[in-house]
Amino acid sequence: DRSGANALKLSALENGTESGYLAIDRTSGKIGIGTTSPVGQLQIGQSNMTGSPGAPIESRRLSIGTHTHTGATFDIFQRDMTDHAYLDFRYAGTTPIMTFKGSGQVSFGTQSVSSHLLVSSNSPNAYTSLGFENTAAGGNKWNFLAGATGSPLGANRMCLETGGVCRLNVDTTGNLNIGGTLTQSSDRRLKTEIEIIPDSLDKLLTLNGVTYFWKDSKNGTDKQMGLIAQEVEKVFPEAIKKDNLGMLSVAYQNLVGPIINSIKEIYSDYLVPLIKNDKAQDRKIASLEVENKKLKEENALFKEYLCQKDPKANFCQEKKSKSSKP
Repeated sequence: DRSGANALKLSALENGTESGYLAIDRTSGKIGIGTTSPVGQLQIGQSNMTGSPGAPIESRRLSIGTHTHTGATFDIFQRDMTDHAYLDFRYAGTTPIMTFKGSGQVSFGTQSVSSHLLVSSNSPNAYTSLGFENTAAGGNKWNFLAGATGSPLGANRMCLETGGVCRLNVDTTGNLNIGGTLTQSSDRRLKTEIEIIPDSLDKLLTLNGVTYFWKDSKNGTDKQMGLIAQEVEKVFPEAIKKDNLGMLSVAYQNLVGPIINSIKEIYSDYLVPLIKNDKAQDRKIASLEVENKKLKEENALFKEYLCQKDPKANFCQEKKSKSSKP
């Protein structure tokens, strides 16, 4: 059926109603399926469908293949929304697989595109997972897992997992747990202008360890323990970080240096003098013991001499009586 000077249209006529047509524009080479006026080189479905503001208008659909057992197809839809056009990949027409938003955002498992990359699932007893794998020698598979109430990790938690073990997990209150050792770069070769922290003990004595609760329950409702950032800032400003809102946080690991130096100050200023004094006393006691032993020996010789001169002296008789006892 010729339709215009430069177009060819193939259609079916049933009860006087035309449907199921294929249109080819011989001049531009554009092909339309379900439309007689294709906008692009290949257009499937009408392009002038309208609806209420915000309502999804599925103006174009492409079905690919049919599942052998279920009869379901993989489908590609274009949805025209008031904010952007969306391209949906679905299974059986309704189950979302992947969605592209015209602004460049992508989602998997949901038609809602609220992030640049969103992975979503409705798995109350399992995880929503995003995996990274290197199959080369020495490679491994890592997964970011988002938990739900019934999942092994529990509600409101996310973890970085490999080998079936969560190596790092964080909850919605900001609590972080790692399954290993946390280290920081500290090689001397990476540093310059190295200086000993002065007066560490005096500065530490100005700080107060406190317990507290967060005002915002989103940060957690458990009783906390720590320091007040403003107090730390006065003596150790290097241990304080300030965000763009002016809120302070404490890098507690940066206080290890002052704590170590405080212990050394206590040792050198207080313990060393005590140790030296104790050693001096020990030497003095040892000297007195030697002197006392010498006096005892001299006293014994003197008594023996006197007893030879006067055997009847009282202390000689006492000595004789003690020596005769069994």
